[in-house]
Amino acid sequence: MDSFPMLCMMLKEIAWKYQEENMNKRTKAKLDDDARLLDFTEKLEAACIGVVESGKMTKDLALIIHGSKLTRDQYVNTEEFIDVVDEELKTRLAIKA
Repeated sequence: MDSFPMLCMMLKEIAWKYQEENMNKRTKAKLDDDARLLDFTEKLEAACIGVVESGKMTKDLALIIHGSKLTRDQYVNTEEFIDVVDEELKTRLAIKA
């Protein structure tokens, strides 16, 4: 598969950017001694990852996974994705750490 190395490079770049942004929020929460902010950022991250791992993702991510064999039932639109993440986040926030 010729596109596999490029896909790996793209995923690495996306992960690096995400990690950098997430670390900034976590660092701020820790420096400010803001346990609620830290809890929220960790639960938001877990909600996003959980939703994608459950198979619900936007078309851009689904294309990376399924490539040219992508069908409409393998992705949701942005609003649907945000709604699913919102529900997952609400569930996680309701659970006391």
